[in-house]
Amino acid sequence: MPGAKVATLANATGAFDATAGVHPAMWASADAENLKAPIGVFPSKDENEEEFEKFMEIANKKPFASKNKYKRYPTQIHGWAAARADLSDPENLKQYEDVYTELSHFFKNALA
Repeated sequence: MPGAKVATLANATGAFDATAGVHPAMWASADAENLKAPIGVFPSKDENEEEFEKFMEIANKKPFASKNKYKRYPTQIHGWAAARADLSDPENLKQYEDVYTELSHFFKNALA
């Protein structure tokens, strides 16, 4: 099971104060129903945009909605911020740095 899916399922246990997924795979909008904490969602062009919009629609009805974060990376492939990163490519490097900055801001806000 991919890491971001595990983070989403773990969020539903209430054991975490916030979770996030970068280029998350195997997510379903129904996973958002059981969220107990803020979530950061950072999909690539390879993830189903419609499914993530539905996911966020549900997540943004939660009491912690103001702390959720969603940003799509439409020029990047699944894995651009991990094993498949090509940091010699200027656009990949820019988006790689951006998503880790976004993650930092998300967790700083969500855990404040």
